[in-house]
Amino acid sequence: MSISKTVINAISKMDRVTLSQLQSYVNLRKDELAIEVKRKLKVGDSVRVNHKKLAGMKCTITAIRTTRASVQTMYGNYNVPMTLITPVK
Repeated sequence: MSISKTVINAISKMDRVTLSQLQSYVNLRKDELAIEVKRKLKVGDSVRVNHKKLAGMKCTITAIRTTRASVQTMYGNYNVPMTLITPVK
């Protein structure tokens, strides 16, 4: 999903207070998405991580915490924020 020019124009006209409110809403939405991902995952699931160090790698979840998950790759273990994890079907 891409950002439309209408949204970009609206953002460019916002003042600092409104931008702060928008940022708070965006952060809240990211947290909601992370919770949704967390509900779908369990230890042993295969996932992909949206990060340049792990680009294109298939990882396995070894532990799930409140906001992060430990994933194992062929290069080692990483603690990754839930917002960067995508389940592999």
